[in-house]
Amino acid sequence: MSTSCNKDSKEEPQPTAYFNAPSSVDVGQTVYFQNESQNAYKYYWSFGDGSESNETNPTHTYYSSGYKTVSMTAYSVSGNKQDNYSKSIYVEPSTGDCMFWTDYSTEYVITVTLNGSNKSITSYYYDTPSSCGASGCATYWDLEEGTYYYYAENYLYWWSGYITVYADDCSKMLLYASKGNLKEKKDSQVGEKLTIGVDE
Repeated sequence: MSTSCNKDSKEEPQPTAYFNAPSSVDVGQTVYFQNESQNAYKYYWSFGDGSESNETNPTHTYYSSGYKTVSMTAYSVSGNKQDNYSKSIYVEPSTGDCMFWTDYSTEYVITVTLNGSNKSITSYYYDTPSSCGASGCATYWDLEEGTYYYYAENYLYWWSGYITVYADDCSKMLLYASKGNLKEKKDSQVGEKLTIGVDE
């Protein structure tokens, strides 16, 4: 009886795995994981993007967007007992804006199609507008960082090409007559583009 009581008193407790972390973060943001496990001695973390850690309270930075399943396994002192806890974190994509504008040469309203959405250019500028959202320009907000195909046309001309959107920036594209294609030449010509640049 005495031997049995000593054995029970020394039995290793079962670890309970648990941690706190935000449910959503931005791309490039450092995530702090707060470990609240009980009766645990060692840990194994998988961050859902191929990265791993054995730290007690690790930090991690995600460089791609989407849902990431973070899994932590807590082990007892001997390693013979373990428990697992998982949580999903959504990594928000980096976004930027882009704007299409024209000068006096085109004369007509221009319809721009980009990312499945149509917007109109209804006025012209002599100089590059200072920022996205300028009156009469076609502005696309909060696009995921990357390169997009666009097509634009009015009564006389058409344009097509690519514009690159950068995180937290405004990319601008000038559409004007000498860089456009006359409608009757649409079948034989390829549209050109002119990138004015990105605001600092």
